[in-house]
Amino acid sequence: MQKELQETERELRIRNYSPKTIKSYLYGLRAYFAFKTSNYADLDQDNIRDFLLDCEQKQISPPSRNLMLNAIKFYYRNVTRSIQKIEIQSAKKPRGLPVVLSRLEIRKINESAKNPKHKLLLAIAYGAGLRVSEAISLKVCDLDLDELVIHIKQAKGQKDRISVIPESIV
Repeated sequence: MQKELQETERELRIRNYSPKTIKSYLYGLRAYFAFKTSNYADLDQDNIRDFLLDCEQKQISPPSRNLMLNAIKFYYRNVTRSIQKIEIQSAKKPRGLPVVLSRLEIRKINESAKNPKHKLLLAIAYGAGLRVSEAISLKVCDLDLDELVIHIKQAKGQKDRISVIPESIV
């Protein structure tokens, strides 16, 4: 099992996958290999289905099961170079409404910060819809107050994006 995980990690690094994706894929493959127990290189779709059903019985969330399925597909497609296609669909994700804070709740959160810099960072992060990782890597040069935009560099998926700054913050 260790050899297969090392080969998979090597291939993921070559393809420049993010460290978090590598960690998640290896976790998923480790669980799958523990379930399969032998001859990991042989693609057995019924075994993969049984593994996913076992994950569902263990109440593993649909997005986590999809991640494990994608890790398994990556392993067979790119590491073992299996020509057989995996014909298993991803689990349907539950669609719920996002949690939207009331103005009072937002005000309480912002007022809980004592440092003016922290207050500003909280206001920008919430107002511009930034992820935590984006907010902490934000620099003054990324803000364009004349145009009311933020240039977010190397965001999720190592992509740049632009977001708006609410006028109430300026």
